[in-house]
Amino acid sequence: MNKVKNLIGSVLAVVLLLGCSKEVEDPDPTPIPNPYTKVTFEFTMNVDGATLQKDSVQYENALLNIYGVTNLQFLVGTFRLDSWNNPDKVYITEYHLFDLSDASTWTFTPKDTIKIDDYQNLTLFLGFDEKRNKTGDYPDLDDKGWGWSPNRGGGYYTLKMFGNYYSNGSSTVTNGYDLAIGGNIKVETAVDTTWQPNPIYASMTEGFQIPEGTKEVKIEIRMDLNKLFKNQFEIGNYNLDVYQTNIEEDAVGSAILSDNLQNCFRLGSITIDDQVVPQ
Repeated sequence: MNKVKNLIGSVLAVVLLLGCSKEVEDPDPTPIPNPYTKVTFEFTMNVDGATLQKDSVQYENALLNIYGVTNLQFLVGTFRLDSWNNPDKVYITEYHLFDLSDASTWTFTPKDTIKIDDYQNLTLFLGFDEKRNKTGDYPDLDDKGWGWSPNRGGGYYTLKMFGNYYSNGSSTVTNGYDLAIGGNIKVETAVDTTWQPNPIYASMTEGFQIPEGTKEVKIEIRMDLNKLFKNQFEIGNYNLDVYQTNIEEDAVGSAILSDNLQNCFRLGSITIDDQVVPQ
C-alpha cells in the first residue's frame, strides 16, 4: 500500500512540475494590434494649385472675373470613408465648420476613431442632410449666425464666401460679392416656387492605405476655389457679374454654385504617425 501511495505521489509531483515548467517557459502572447486609429482632417485652400492669399484680388476664374477672397466658411455635416476590402462604410457624423479667418478650424480631429483599412475614397456631405437640418438643433452654429432663414425652409447654411472682384473687365474698380447657399434651395417651376433639400456630396476618389499599427493618420483635403466657379462640363460656369449678391434667393445662381461645390475638393497628402506618405 505504501508503494502505491508513493507512486501516486510521484506521478502528481511530476504533473505539477511539468505544469509549472510550461507556465515559465511559454513566452508572453503577442498583443493584438489596435484595429482603430485617430484621424485628423486638414483643410487647405488653393487656387489652381497655389496657396490662397487672402484679400488679394488676383485670381481669374473660368469667365475671366478677377477676384479675391476676404473670408470663406463651409460646413461639413458628415465624413464618409469607403473601404476597398468590404462593403462597410465608415461614417463620422460629428460636424465641422471651417472658417478661413479662424486657423483653429483648419484642422479637425473627431472624437471617434476610424478602422485601419485600405480606403478607396473619402466623401464630404456638405451641410446637413434633410433629417439633421433642423432649426435650433445646434446652438453653437446659431451663435455664429449660421442659421438659415425660416422663410427659406429653415435649417442651416452650407457655405458662405465673400470678397471683391473687378467688375465687367475693369482693372481699377472693384465690386463686392457675397455668396451663400444652404441646406435648402429655391426651386422655381411654372406652377409654383418652393424650397427643397439641397444635398451636396463631394467625393474624392484618390485611394489611400492606413498600415497596421498606425496610431494617427492626418488626411489633407485640398479645396480649389476656382472650381467653385467652373462646371466640370463647362456648361455651368459661375459669373460674378451676374450672380454676386443675394444668391440665397436666386434659384439659378444657387443651383450653379451648389453643383460646382461638389467638384472643388480632392485629397492631398496622407501623413502616417508624422511621416508623409507619397501619393
